[in-house]
Amino acid sequence: MNSLEKRLQLALSLILLVASLSAGWLIYSASIKMGETHIQTRLEHDGESLLAAIQFDANDLVTVREERLAGIYHRPFSGHYFHILIDGEHEFHSRSVWDQSFDLKGIQFSDSVAHMVGPNSQHLLLWSGQYRKQGHDITIITAEDLGPLYQQLKRYGLYLLLSIPLFLFFILAIQRLILRHSFKPLDQIEQEIKQLERGEIEQLCTPLPTEIRPLVNEVNRLILAMVERIKRSRNSAGNLAHTLKGPLQLLIQLAESERLTGHDDIRQELLTQVGLIQQQIEQELRRARLAGSATPGQQFRPAEELPLLKKMLQQIYQDKKLELQFSYPESSISSLDRDDMLELIGNLLDNACKWANTKISCSIELNEQISITIEDDGPGCAAEQLEQLTRRGLRVDESTAGHGIGLSIVKEIVESYHGELKFDNSHELGGFRVTITIPR
Repeated sequence: MNSLEKRLQLALSLILLVASLSAGWLIYSASIKMGETHIQTRLEHDGESLLAAIQFDANDLVTVREERLAGIYHRPFSGHYFHILIDGEHEFHSRSVWDQSFDLKGIQFSDSVAHMVGPNSQHLLLWSGQYRKQGHDITIITAEDLGPLYQQLKRYGLYLLLSIPLFLFFILAIQRLILRHSFKPLDQIEQEIKQLERGEIEQLCTPLPTEIRPLVNEVNRLILAMVERIKRSRNSAGNLAHTLKGPLQLLIQLAESERLTGHDDIRQELLTQVGLIQQQIEQELRRARLAGSATPGQQFRPAEELPLLKKMLQQIYQDKKLELQFSYPESSISSLDRDDMLELIGNLLDNACKWANTKISCSIELNEQISITIEDDGPGCAAEQLEQLTRRGLRVDESTAGHGIGLSIVKEIVESYHGELKFDNSHELGGFRVTITIPR
């Protein structure tokens, strides 16, 4: 379960369920205790009334005046009973006992209170009081059936049990609203991340809760560090290329000087190697110009980027008067990074411009996959060279000197997107063709 909202709801549901059941049980137990305490007080009052109803005549004969007894003690099995013991000899029972025995033998009282099963299997609460009246020891025991109390409490307990789900539903609904309100900053962050992808903003700037702010600050710091690192890398490559141009020019002058007269083979080899170095320097400088400067993570928008790339290539190769044909979707491609695609397409088009005679074609199609096809009308590539280019594990720049390090960079970018790179000759233009497919 990856949803924080669902985790919190589940945890709160379990906590509330346990708390509700525990509270319900405590309330039920406390209600029984309070009910029994109330009944015990009533039994004490009845005991005092019974004491007043006991009379002794001149001959010490004892009687219990019936007219002073509550009517409930006359109704059979009413649930209210009494037992009176005088001097351990004379016993009196309430008429409510009727024809059943009211045996109190073996009953142990705790703080004058005890429980027993009475007539008709009634659960009785007993109260016992000791008195002395007119020189006689009197024990009065009153009892009341707890059945009505238990039935009423069970009914209330059932109502309480049935109300727990409604209570949980109400609390969870409130919690859901609170969580949704609390998670709103995360929704705003999600929108800003999408804007960051589209290049509309450079950093996340939503006002955030204290718990989330360190994470977003770290993301912003990483974005800035990445931008600065890329800028330094490009500047360093450009500076290195410019720095090397001076020493290379001196090497060319040295190779053409009279010192190497009579060493034409050394002169030719030196000029060849210096030419290759110059070619790679120019390639690096073109890469820096083609990539430009941007924030990493921007989406690739062919309709905005490719016309500028076309214009720049035509300026670089203006002496060849090349015709560049482009076909691309108008929408942005969210799964492709702007810098990666400019470097990839820029290297392929630069390579095509170098070998093309007059025409170059670049096509981008969006289907189940992203397809990029670049072809030219140049001399193409021999079959054995194509086999070397597509051989797994072989560096492109080591396979064919004519296509240079640019294809090696292309291969690395395509592999980072788990795509497929294919080299062959164009059937339409007759020159070299590169086909790239990248999963969407």
